[in-house]
Amino acid sequence: MSVRKNSLRGRVIIKWDSAGKPEWTLEQTLQFCIDVNNELEATGFNPAPIFREAIKSNNRPYLLNWAQGCHFPWLNPR
Repeated sequence: MSVRKNSLRGRVIIKWDSAGKPEWTLEQTLQFCIDVNNELEATGFNPAPIFREAIKSNNRPYLLNWAQGCHFPWLNPR
């Protein structure tokens, strides 16, 4: 699996891998996605602009759907 370190999904996977590949729940995964988005925002990157807008507008259904749609290996692998 190729992981792009400048993508939101890629950075979340790198953090998961570095943490020892824990069994994160959807809620934990979403929180890590939000945290990584904040890190990216602080450095000027915005690889997932719609995701960021959904955070700002508190569009929780979109955020949960986005996280599930990423096919993270611990949630719903391909």
